[in-house]
Amino acid sequence: MKNPCRCAVTLMLLCGPVSLLGGCASNHDKQSATDPASLYCAHYLIYDMCVQDLDKDGGTDLMYFQDTGEVFMYDQSWQQAVYSDFELHPCVQVMDDDMKQASSRLLTLPRQHSFMKKMAIQQSLLEHYSRYSSRVRACKEALAATAPAEAPFGDGDLNNF
Repeated sequence: MKNPCRCAVTLMLLCGPVSLLGGCASNHDKQSATDPASLYCAHYLIYDMCVQDLDKDGGTDLMYFQDTGEVFMYDQSWQQAVYSDFELHPCVQVMDDDMKQASSRLLTLPRQHSFMKKMAIQQSLLEHYSRYSSRVRACKEALAATAPAEAPFGDGDLNNF
């Protein structure tokens, strides 16, 4: 496969809506049906990702992978806090206003939201995220070029067999 990132983005855009059918989302904060949540996590394709509102103003301040806790996108106004208080993905990106607005819509989903509304928001997120794919791909390629050769599947323990 010559360009795995391009294939991944294409797969996300083509298969995203279908794979979202199996998505499982949760609002971790106790909230009323109308109050915005400060944390929203959902399964997207192969990743469990969360959006978080740090100052409870209804807007997304950062996005991170739930399994590693690595922030992969954040609001510029939170740069100092993000860099000092959170684990960062090596290719972390600053959210633009469109991405912030799209992701913030997840925080205001009522508990009894319609599946179609959630799917429309998630599709919008995928579309906005695709604008970042070239920067993320360039970052990953630069990291791969400078990183030492790894064992197959990135598991150094396989060398012991």
